Amino acid sequence: NRQWTMLDSTIVSSNLLNQEQGLSCGFDSGKIFKEDWMLYISDTYGDMLPSSTYGGPEYYGGPGDHLPVYVIFSLDGI
Repeated sequence: NRQWTMLDSTIVSSNLLNQEQGLSCGFDSGKIFKEDWMLYISDTYGDMLPSSTYGGPEYYGGPGDHLPVYVIFSLDGI
């Protein structure tokens, strides 16, 4: 349907967000790492897509067919 979806996820445990340690993260702390060198322009769709490492038996050398995800944590009170 030419709509982006989030296939990957990050799970943060309650132990990681221990109040004594002061770590926290919000709902919008999850990010997608996206750089131009990771993408190519699709001839079929005309959109920028992640550059795959492989396409069947063909080696393309891209970083992968998904963009990496990460979380930004904050240290409260420091």
